[in-house]
Amino acid sequence: MRMRTLLILILLLLTGLVQAQAPEEEPEDETNPWSGTPPTELRAMLAEIPEIMDRTWYQVEVLVFAREEATNEEHWRLGRYPSYPGSNLRLGTATDEADDDEAGPLLPEDAGSLHEQAVEAGAWRTLPNDTLKLTDAARSMTRGRYRILYHQTWRQPVLEREQALPIYIEGGQSMPLTLEPETLERLPGESGEPEDGEQREPAQPDRGIDGEASPRAEVPRTQGLSPAQEILQVLLPAEPELRGTLTLSRARFLHLEPSLWLTKETDEGQRYHVDINQHRRMRSERLHYLDHPLFGVLIRLDPRDHPEQEEKEQMEEALDEHTRRE
Repeated sequence: MRMRTLLILILLLLTGLVQAQAPEEEPEDETNPWSGTPPTELRAMLAEIPEIMDRTWYQVEVLVFAREEATNEEHWRLGRYPSYPGSNLRLGTATDEADDDEAGPLLPEDAGSLHEQAVEAGAWRTLPNDTLKLTDAARSMTRGRYRILYHQTWRQPVLEREQALPIYIEGGQSMPLTLEPETLERLPGESGEPEDGEQREPAQPDRGIDGEASPRAEVPRTQGLSPAQEILQVLLPAEPELRGTLTLSRARFLHLEPSLWLTKETDEGQRYHVDINQHRRMRSERLHYLDHPLFGVLIRLDPRDHPEQEEKEQMEEALDEHTRRE
């Protein structure tokens, strides 16, 4: 019994020695760089920080894909056409200079000071591919029955609904527009039918300075059309396969209002349009899926503090320290 007690005491002593000899962990240096700044100077700098830094910033990633084969035999209406907010924001591209006008976002005319502050702080610029989180998902989808139409990520503050701007996106293939025969017939101009005994000479291609035919001249003339009708048919702009807007806003929760349109053609060449317009309540740091039989959307929002917000927080903490000392 005494031997056991003695062994326990020895073990306790050894344990105490080991703990006493263990080096103490050095506390991490969490010194606030603004602690030595006078309160009056801190208040002046805080007053100059733009109001947009009071909003929560997110990194938004959007992946839109098309199904190569329809999942059902549903027939789609032919008389629907893309309709989305005309006043919208166009994304810019990421550059080293946040105020680069050429690559910057395009704000609509009804944008306010908060939007301008956000643009100056680098909002609504697409980020490099190495910042994408859904790259593996996109790669897996392309090996299946899906085709990627759009995949981008950007950072932005999410504003209240009345201040939120629809963000325009487009992608997929470029689809040239054509005029229906009935529309062509209603256009002003000659009927295009040759008079009796008259022969229409074939159109000669226009030649450029180098003597080569211009791309427009390579388009064949359509028999039976007047010159004005032919020009309209050739010069009509192409429409993107995917286009529309995404509106992100917040009240008590995050909200997404999409208005995305996909352009398709039937086997007979008739063009039709389908859309996704499902209002969705969002949660950050979660992947959300918007479904349609012909295409779908994956979207994720992750909170991302702006560097100026972190600096503002440090200034406020330093000011609080001065207040407590006083």
